[in-house]
Amino acid sequence: MAGYAIKFDGTDDYLSLADGSYTQPTTDFSINLHLTPDAIPSNNKTILHKLNEFQIELDTNAQIIVKMFPDSATIPVELKSSTSITCDGVIPTNIIVTLDTQLKYGNLKLYIDGKIEDQSGLKKDIGSKNNWIIDKNLNDGSGLLYIGRDNGDTSTAYYDGKMEELVFYNHIIIPVTPRDQEYTFIKPVSELT
Repeated sequence: MAGYAIKFDGTDDYLSLADGSYTQPTTDFSINLHLTPDAIPSNNKTILHKLNEFQIELDTNAQIIVKMFPDSATIPVELKSSTSITCDGVIPTNIIVTLDTQLKYGNLKLYIDGKIEDQSGLKKDIGSKNNWIIDKNLNDGSGLLYIGRDNGDTSTAYYDGKMEELVFYNHIIIPVTPRDQEYTFIKPVSELT
C-alpha cells in the first residue's frame, strides 16, 4: 500500500491478502505503517492479523499492542506502547515493528513515531509473553493476511480510521535520530553481542 491510503469505516471494511513472501520472513522482518484512527475505540481494534503469526491492535487506551509467535510456540511475545497515540482522524502515527531473531535480547521491538516504546527481553529456551525463544524464527502460519480486522468475522474488531504506507520488509529497519545535522543509529551495539 505504499503511496496510498485507505479509509476503514469501523463497521465492515477490511482487506484480505493471500499468503505470500511478504509475510513469510526468515530471521529479519519489519512492518512499517502510518495510522490515523478516527477515535479512541471502545474495544480493541485489529490493524493487522495473520493467524498464529502476528497481530497488531489499537486498544481502548489508544495504545498499540503487538503479538508475534515464535515458530511452534503457543504463547505469543507481546509488546505494548507506553504512550497513547493520537486518535483524531487528522494526525497520523508512524508504527514500526521489527523482529531480529539473532539478537540476545530485544528481538522484537515496537517504535511509535521513531521512539522505541517496548521490546522483548532476553532470549530463553522456553518462550513467554516477553521473551523470544532461542533459535526460533517467526512462526510461518499459512493463511490470509487481514488488514483492518482479525481473522474471524467479529464486528467489534474492525478498525476505524485511515491507514497508509503499509510496507513489509524482509530486513530490519531502524529509526535514526537527527543530532546536529548528523544521523545517529539508535540500535545499541550491546544487543549484538
